[in-house]
Amino acid sequence: MTLDESLPIARRRALPGVLTAVLRAAHDDEKAALGPQRRGAYLLTRQVIAALLHAGYPARVIARELGLRTESVRTRAQAGRMNLTDIALLAGVEAAELRARCERASIDLGPDGAVSSDDLPALLLGEP
Repeated sequence: MTLDESLPIARRRALPGVLTAVLRAAHDDEKAALGPQRRGAYLLTRQVIAALLHAGYPARVIARELGLRTESVRTRAQAGRMNLTDIALLAGVEAAELRARCERASIDLGPDGAVSSDDLPALLLGEP
């Protein structure tokens, strides 16, 4: 359990800085992507949103960060497997560091180099 997860859900009124940065980076990439890359960027944003909702952050907090309606955030959420390289690019962290964090936190890193979107907050906050 991370420090933030120990807080009652109702008290989570803001995203930690690294999670805010990843959410905004994914959304910015989605807006800038063209052609086939747009579909991948859109999926990545959906997975980040799902990760934050799963961790207990209110949809209204996520919506405020993205300039969306709360209902839009809820309908866009889509859990799935996220490539560690994509996460590293969004977070500005080396993939090797994220792999080490996976080991320390016992996060399942599949043979495809991906983790569950549900593990994203623990991975980025660096706490088991």
